[in-house]
Amino acid sequence: MLHWLLLAILLVPLSACEQSADDTREHKHESKQRLVTITRVQQSNLSRTYERRGILKARRSVKIHALEEGMVISLPWYAGDAVKQGDELVHLDDELLQAELAKESARLDKEQQDLKRLQRLIKSKAASIDELVAAQTEVAVQQAEVTRLQTHIRRTSIRAPFDGIITERLLEAGDLATENSHLLTLVDPQSLVIDLSLPEFLLLQFKPQMQAMIRFGEQAQSDDKWYAATISRIYPTIDEATSMGLMELKPLTLPQDVLIGQRVNVRLETAVQHQISIPYQALQQSRDGHYVYVVEEDKALKRPVEAAFFGSRIIVISSGLNDGETIVTRGFLGLEDDDMVKITE
Repeated sequence: MLHWLLLAILLVPLSACEQSADDTREHKHESKQRLVTITRVQQSNLSRTYERRGILKARRSVKIHALEEGMVISLPWYAGDAVKQGDELVHLDDELLQAELAKESARLDKEQQDLKRLQRLIKSKAASIDELVAAQTEVAVQQAEVTRLQTHIRRTSIRAPFDGIITERLLEAGDLATENSHLLTLVDPQSLVIDLSLPEFLLLQFKPQMQAMIRFGEQAQSDDKWYAATISRIYPTIDEATSMGLMELKPLTLPQDVLIGQRVNVRLETAVQHQISIPYQALQQSRDGHYVYVVEEDKALKRPVEAAFFGSRIIVISSGLNDGETIVTRGFLGLEDDDMVKITE
């Protein structure tokens, strides 16, 4: 009887200790529950806007060179002047050429008269075929000489090949223009384009004919108006050293006082895409990369993700998350993978 009494006395504290251990484990389990706020991941139509600086250039530009040597007789145009196609830009002294042409033209007339006389004589057999052939040759040679001089004279007068604006004037009337010397530069204002240098990853997001906006607000005119433009071409090469490529934009309208070579603000907007985005505060980072906490069955599960774009308020996720999943947005202090969480507003 005493033996059973002692055994009962010993089992009571053991039972109490066992109950206490269970309570401790339960309390510990409850204490690891973290208060978090969450949001649901959703796909949405997103586009991104970028602003870069480009340079206004003339795609069609021609340097006017002297094709003959001679003194400049007339050069009435100055930088900024507008000219029409066919307007005479430069006239060189052609007095000696005109005199030479008159002499050779007179000689051509004589050779043609001699040829006609031989043609009459050949009918009466008063002249030989050899004489006739020689006369025909003389006429052809003399005609070529007259044509050569006419070409030289024509090249002393240079006319505008298209409607344009003079941007350079390098000689003055009275100067001696040597053959192939640069006299003027003419640009086509209808060919103005904007060259824009962009990194490879950004260049690949755009295609020709997409819309853009341009602004000249930082110039002295203080014009903050945006003007429409389109992407006219994307050059097919990327610089190996810098990974930069070139885009060309065609302005649809321009202010009156733009200057070739001035810098232009360009606003580009990417095409609308169906993408997953999350709040900026939901993305965490470690040495291994970016991650988020996905909530499943009241547990926070750490999951690696890849971010495609960082905005001011949202981050576009390219992989790692699915539409409709729930992620933690606040309550990261002390939060670890597989922790139990309690959702709070």
